Amino acid sequence: MQRYSKSDHILGSSEFKTFYSGFDHKQGVAVAWSVIDLKSGECTDQLVRTLQLIQRVEHDHIVRIHDWFLDPDSGKMHVVTDLFRPGNLRDLLKAAGRIDEIVLRRWGCDLLTAISFVHSLDGPLRIRNLRMGNVLVHQDVGVIKLDLLSVSFLFTSHGYARERVEAIRVMSPECLLGPTDEKVDIYGFGMVMLEAATRLQPYKECSTVASLYDKVTHFQPPKALGQVQDKGLQDIIKRTLLRASERPSAHDLLNLPYFRFEPSLWGMHVVVIDDDPVNLRMCTRLLEKEGVTVVPCNTFNEVITLLSTRAFAALITDIVMPNMGGFEMSASLRQLRYNSLMIIGISAHKREDLDERMAESGMDAFLLLRRQQRSKGQAIGASGMVVFGAFWRATGCGASAAFHEFSNFYTSNLQYHHVEGFFQAAKFQGTDPEYFERVRLTSWPRSAKALGRRRRMTAEQLKAWEARKDGVMATVLRAKFEQHPQLRELLLSDRRQSTGREAGTRR
Repeated sequence: MQRYSKSDHILGSSEFKTFYSGFDHKQGVAVAWSVIDLKSGECTDQLVRTLQLIQRVEHDHIVRIHDWFLDPDSGKMHVVTDLFRPGNLRDLLKAAGRIDEIVLRRWGCDLLTAISFVHSLDGPLRIRNLRMGNVLVHQDVGVIKLDLLSVSFLFTSHGYARERVEAIRVMSPECLLGPTDEKVDIYGFGMVMLEAATRLQPYKECSTVASLYDKVTHFQPPKALGQVQDKGLQDIIKRTLLRASERPSAHDLLNLPYFRFEPSLWGMHVVVIDDDPVNLRMCTRLLEKEGVTVVPCNTFNEVITLLSTRAFAALITDIVMPNMGGFEMSASLRQLRYNSLMIIGISAHKREDLDERMAESGMDAFLLLRRQQRSKGQAIGASGMVVFGAFWRATGCGASAAFHEFSNFYTSNLQYHHVEGFFQAAKFQGTDPEYFERVRLTSWPRSAKALGRRRRMTAEQLKAWEARKDGVMATVLRAKFEQHPQLRELLLSDRRQSTGREAGTRR
């Protein structure tokens, strides 16, 4: 039986593509099936090379390609991707009228992370034609994704003669004059932010193709730039429109204060799945009390659908469920390449093979209830998730990175091999660590190289991770030691006792 099937229901169409709804029979989820009309053999070769590159791209803000094949008889390419029911960014602006500055900052940051990831790939993939129509927006959850397929394959390295006037308005000068490199995507990013901030088409003042071509190739900024109200954003856009050698990289832009992570802007999103509605409501309420945005689910299919719409910091799952248990769900998610998602299991059933099952399934943490506990909600309320929420808000880094750094902080700096540090810190949050019989983490990577092997990071991503780690660790020391002297003394006392025990053992 074929894994994917296509229906006759058309989701949308463009000049080159028609989108149909489809179904993944192996995973039991809906997918999008695109049929691309190839105009020439040159386009076919370029598309095949591009598909081979972008099929290995896995990013929360890039539309994922699952499979593709060429039908030589009809001259059409069939591509199966995540089902993403969006409009593009330009359509959303027309419907909404305006976008709040906070939302614009968040989307800009998400778009930059996608661009930075694409540029970090081996033999880096260039997007080349980044524009509003290729930035997809899931309006229900406010998530953007970059559709690499729609922007990559029509162009060759020799020029863009086939492009229309509308595309030239947002095209970097080197796309017209050559040669090109990844900095063309930074120019495109600036044009996307300009149009999103002003709702004006760049270079609208040019009445002829000749005047438009002259302004673009002479690096003259569009008049719409003067109508950007936020001076910080205006300065960033100006920098993206400079000559290629003077433009910042995506990584440089992400380090600017305008795009710096602020929990109040980004929010922490967690999926909770449990077949017991009482436990599900309890967990949801307790996590929401800590400022966490919770999306409750009942089935694995619901989880898969949610994960395709936005980035989630963690998945909290019951271990024992009738259709698919937590360990099986964790293993399936890892097979589907959700490697950056933190998965936490929770159960009242003690098992002899707990550590082995957790490691095999790719689960990150496990909460085991004591018999006296009334519900899983109490375990969540008493767990390190409460402390983690406070830590995450204080550090200003991504939620998943914060969890790794928090764990590494206690395991590496204070010689904890598990998470006793969670228990000690929980005392200052008014919770009782005695609720736990045990909480265990899998062995967290102790070095950047180990992390890279586990998460399949590129060299550039590892370099960025190490730089971020230094900043996060400094923030941890400042937030936890300087602001909480009691906690500092307690942790140092525990460390002295632990060191003493180890010394006694050696003697």
